[in-house]
Parts: sequence; structure tokens; C-alpha cells
Amino acid sequence: MGDVQTPVCARCVGLYFGAAIGAIIGLGWMRRRRRLADGSRVPQAHLRTILLGAAVPTVALWALEHIVGVDVSNLARCAGAVPLGAAVAGFVVAWVAGARFDDNRAPSAIH
Repeated sequence: MGDVQTPVCARCVGLYFGAAIGAIIGLGWMRRRRRLADGSRVPQAHLRTILLGAAVPTVALWALEHIVGVDVSNLARCAGAVPLGAAVAGFVVAWVAGARFDDNRAPSAIH
């Protein structure tokens, strides 16, 4: 960043940094959930809401840059991608550690 060329783009650096943070948070979250009486079930609606919310900064910065034509700095690209990387990695790590994501919707008549 700055005047130093990196092997990956600034947005990817933010995703990777966020993924490292999210993995640590996901492990901690799973350890805490296992101690609680309700186990480790998570409604899918919460998963979708968190992932969509975490994607907002990345999508907004991409739209500003490519649709509006605003010159977005590498630091802004990097910072905007951190929440998305953290959310995705956190949920993947939680899933690998045994979290179950429940789909609370009514069963479909079509099988």
C-alpha cells in the first residue's frame, strides 16, 4: 500500500486480514456457545443478515469507484473489505467447529 506494490490488491489484503480476525472470533464464539445450554444452533436468517451487512462496505466502495467514478484509495478498499472477510471466515470456522445453521422456514410442498 502507499507506494509499495503488493502481490495482491488492496481489497484482497482487507479480505485476508478480516478472515484472520474472523477465524479467531469464530473459534471463540463456538467455545462460548458450547458452554451455553442452547448448544450451537444458529438461525440462517442471522447468518444472511450478518453476511449481507458485512458486504455493504465492499459493495458501496466498488459502486463508488466503478459506477460513480470516485477515486477510492487503497486504504479505503482494504478497510472496506475487512468486515466481509471477517464475517465469512467466522462463519466458516464456526461451521467447521460444529455450528449448525437452522433453516426455520416452513417445509416446501415441492420436494
